[in-house]
Amino acid sequence: MTKKARANSTLSLAKAVAGRRWLLLLMPLLVVYGLLIMTTTDEGGYEVSEGPRSVLRRHQSFVDGTQHPKSPFYQRGENFDLGVKRDRGVVTCIHNGVVAMGVSLIRELRCLGNQELVQVYHCGSELSEQSKKLLFSIDDRLELVDVCGDLVEQGVLEQEMANKFRNWWIKPLAMYHTDVRHVMLMDVDDISIKDPATLRDLKPYKTTGTTFFYDRVHSNCYEHVNGKDGDEHYLKKLFASFDYDRFNVTGGNSPSQHVLESFAYTGKTCHEMDSSLVLVDKERAGQIVMEIMLWFITEERFRFRYSFGDKETFWLAFEMAHVPYAFSPWGVSGVSSTPNRDMELHPNTLCGSILHYLPVDDRDPEMLYVNGKALLDPYPEGLKEVPKARWNNMFNVLPTHMTPRLPRTVLSKFGDEENIYSECLIGLGSTPLPELFTANFSLLPMVKHALIVGASAGIGLAVAHKVAPMVDKLTLCSRRCPPDLVASIQAKNPSLEVVYERLDVSLLHEVRKFTTRHKDTKFDWIVLTAGILSLNGRTETKEGLDVKMSTHYYGRFMLVHDLLAGLHRPGVRVLNVLGAGRGGAPQLDDLDLKKKYSIKHCADATTLYSDLMAQALSEHAPNASFMHIYPGFVNTGIFNRFPWYVRLPFKVFAVVAAHSPERCAEYLVATLTKPEFATGWKLLGERGEPLPKTKYHTDKLKNMVWKHTLKTIDTVMINQ
Repeated sequence: MTKKARANSTLSLAKAVAGRRWLLLLMPLLVVYGLLIMTTTDEGGYEVSEGPRSVLRRHQSFVDGTQHPKSPFYQRGENFDLGVKRDRGVVTCIHNGVVAMGVSLIRELRCLGNQELVQVYHCGSELSEQSKKLLFSIDDRLELVDVCGDLVEQGVLEQEMANKFRNWWIKPLAMYHTDVRHVMLMDVDDISIKDPATLRDLKPYKTTGTTFFYDRVHSNCYEHVNGKDGDEHYLKKLFASFDYDRFNVTGGNSPSQHVLESFAYTGKTCHEMDSSLVLVDKERAGQIVMEIMLWFITEERFRFRYSFGDKETFWLAFEMAHVPYAFSPWGVSGVSSTPNRDMELHPNTLCGSILHYLPVDDRDPEMLYVNGKALLDPYPEGLKEVPKARWNNMFNVLPTHMTPRLPRTVLSKFGDEENIYSECLIGLGSTPLPELFTANFSLLPMVKHALIVGASAGIGLAVAHKVAPMVDKLTLCSRRCPPDLVASIQAKNPSLEVVYERLDVSLLHEVRKFTTRHKDTKFDWIVLTAGILSLNGRTETKEGLDVKMSTHYYGRFMLVHDLLAGLHRPGVRVLNVLGAGRGGAPQLDDLDLKKKYSIKHCADATTLYSDLMAQALSEHAPNASFMHIYPGFVNTGIFNRFPWYVRLPFKVFAVVAAHSPERCAEYLVATLTKPEFATGWKLLGERGEPLPKTKYHTDKLKNMVWKHTLKTIDTVMINQ
């Protein structure tokens, strides 16, 4: 090549590099512009027929993505997620007396994968500032709604009427008021084994926009919907005398075929619906249903006690509006009561809390949830009501059996014998509860002690903040301790004991000192997130190991292996955050990569070895759970230390494609409580979904890596 040609080539290359740099500088502007276009696009809302007292509106005002920005009756925490969608949401009613159960419900839903907006409804001073602070600390997609205050302000309710809404009567008021379209109204004492939001994909909801569940059948009960209103049966009189014109309902007195065949209408029970879980698509329901619902709870309930609590209000509002609705094809079931000695004295008659099955007509019955306040709170009325203990104990203690899935059935007789109460499902049989429920229920009490390695920043710090409200003690380890680390985490749970210990997991001698100090410590959760990002080649520590391999694999393995004797017990979970399922071909003749080191070989080895050791460790402690998870691309800010031409494109890509550490932490913490991950070993994807083994994952290689790892650790400990 001539001198002139080389000069031209150099000039062209310089121009190309300069052009690329300008393009990189423009990329953030293009990304921001695209985001602005997306966030300012009007997605519209759902239209409703406007009545004189309607509180639903097509368009709401937004400030910084927040609905009701100036309303004093909507409260959100400092870290509220402004990006959460408002078309679907969980609505629950909480007062000071049930805050603990409310916290349990919300955490349980998140663990089951539900990430929807949570609206906590209350009236006035039912929630103290301390309760509000606790609720905000556990979830960043939660808002508090003072429904009574808002409706009084709007002129929908008079203050005197608002004062009459407490406890369960707030539930239909919340349904009327919420601006969420797809509402999932839940009681705080619901204990689910799968996300109830999956009901929206099933036939009842798809065909009608509703899913309702039946209550216990109380035969020989002549009150409520089976009561006498004067000389007439309540329901028949209601249908005949209801003011249809007031609500613009056409068709007049024309009950649906469903209600004509219902147990309530035919006099077989005084309870028709259980409202512990109610799903409604408010757009499909329409405003007329909502206005009739409001009429029931502000007028009719004071004239006639048509319901034990709120529960009959929902289906009656749909029925009176002549709007289709759907009940589960299955009747109510129940769980066994251990104190009542159900399985010993009358195994075909269970007397415990209500249970519901998935509302699908298939061969394999699938349990959905238990409405079990007594399982969560042994003395729901408080210690002052200890004389009620015998009654409460009928429900308490972990149940073992449940009533089989059956169509709604008339009971042969009413409960009146010893150990047989009106709540008992007489003669309906029993079948063992699924193991998933037992495992899930056993997780409801707070975990005692969690250990997070790599807790000073990024994913580890986000996990620490997320688990803080869930544990009694939290031990944090990292190479450095930011000044406000402990205080920021304790702010999430003031009663939490937080301990910081310096630990450089890349140095095996430091790891051994830590595990020696904690040989008798009972850690319940261990989360390993310590990491290092370097584009350098093999860089050895003073112990002769590559710093990346030692940090990402040898040090992590050693910590868990040293503590293994104390981890072999139920409830223990070890979560290794690295690159599950992404390991490449191993270098069988150079497992420690002293000869064939490269960045790719290092990544392939540490991730594959971690997969293999999750299985190997579980074989040595089968009562515990060992999980290896790939967190995905997380914007931890780690690229800030690189040159601008590396840093800038990664920042742009992070805006478009990366998770925040907080969102990543939600998925990670969910794996610590999912019942299906209670024992054994799992490889998990970035949303906590199970991954298959790679083709390199064999028992032969597992045993080879196990021996290699122990030998490597022994060599380091002997020679240093």
